[in-house]
Amino acid sequence: MRAALALGALAVALAGAAPAAAQPSQVTTDAAPAPPPRYDVALALPGLGAAALAVDAERDLPARKLSLVTGLAVRRAASGDYSSSTLAIGVEARRWLKRRAIWTRHRDAMVGWYVGGRLDVSLNRLHDDVMDSDHGQMVVAASALAGYRIAPWRGLELTPMAGVTWRTELDLDGRLPAARRAGLTFGLAAGWMF
Repeated sequence: MRAALALGALAVALAGAAPAAAQPSQVTTDAAPAPPPRYDVALALPGLGAAALAVDAERDLPARKLSLVTGLAVRRAASGDYSSSTLAIGVEARRWLKRRAIWTRHRDAMVGWYVGGRLDVSLNRLHDDVMDSDHGQMVVAASALAGYRIAPWRGLELTPMAGVTWRTELDLDGRLPAARRAGLTFGLAAGWMF
């Protein structure tokens, strides 16, 4: 009786194992997810229609949920009897809050809500074409910013932002006292994360 039960159990075990052995083993074809992008290069879109070009380069520091930004901008703005040129450099630190966003497949990347602080220094040169004279100005601007970045397609990213800026305008010719003022700032950048 025991021998019959043991043979029956062995037959059931072999019968259960046979179909499993007959099926091909499942091999996962999913590749490991690609690492999130750690760099970004972006253009400020509003400046493109105002004879200006502003480019930011960004590096992610994921262990600290921070990113560091450096920027360069050039602009020509005056018209009529005047011509002007502006060269600006900027640095910014951004703190990413959740590192995920709607319409974005990247996780743990520079996406979603952020807050940041930025410092910009610009040199403005105004030329009076009639009087043939030059005037210079330096502007130092400190900003507290908040923004939201989405990456809807591959590395393409869109980043609207807003904030408060404190500006100090210095006359390089020494004729006018320093002027200080605060204001609101808004922006929209488009770039590529890689």
